[in-house]
Amino acid sequence: LANVQLNGHDVLTLFDTGAGYSIVTTDVAKSPGLRPIVEVATDMRGRGLASGTFAVDTAVFPSITIGQETIQNPRMAVADIFAKNKEARVGSMIASSPEGQPQMLIGMDFFRAHRIYLARGQQKMYFTYVGGPVFLTATELAARAQPAAQPGASSGVATPTPAAPPPAG
Repeated sequence: LANVQLNGHDVLTLFDTGAGYSIVTTDVAKSPGLRPIVEVATDMRGRGLASGTFAVDTAVFPSITIGQETIQNPRMAVADIFAKNKEARVGSMIASSPEGQPQMLIGMDFFRAHRIYLARGQQKMYFTYVGGPVFLTATELAARAQPAAQPGASSGVATPTPAAPPPAG
């Protein structure tokens, strides 16, 4: 866990190599001062932390700063991936979001575009950009979620077969 600046606002972020892509929670995207421009909306199926079907938007944020790297106008996926994480606090029967829960998830899309070194003794992560897209958008995520067609397989379009002629006689 570390703080990342999204348009100058600190956002608690989970760096997770098990997550296929980076995503910002809906609560953060709605917070004052961020004002992302929402471009695309789609539905996705998630596993693990975000199991079930959930809506995913693509939003353009003014900037994101991770360590000393600043990316201007990144397009990032936005969804309420921790919606089902609820807890009832002592003295209350009303379930609410747990405290200290990440507000953003940095996944493999970020790690593929960077060379990473973890210095455990220093409790630091060093990284350098090596190229390629840093974050995937909702459209790219939806395209990756579709099963790939097998070579030589039909396209799923049925072609009518002509009926056999009736027997003579």
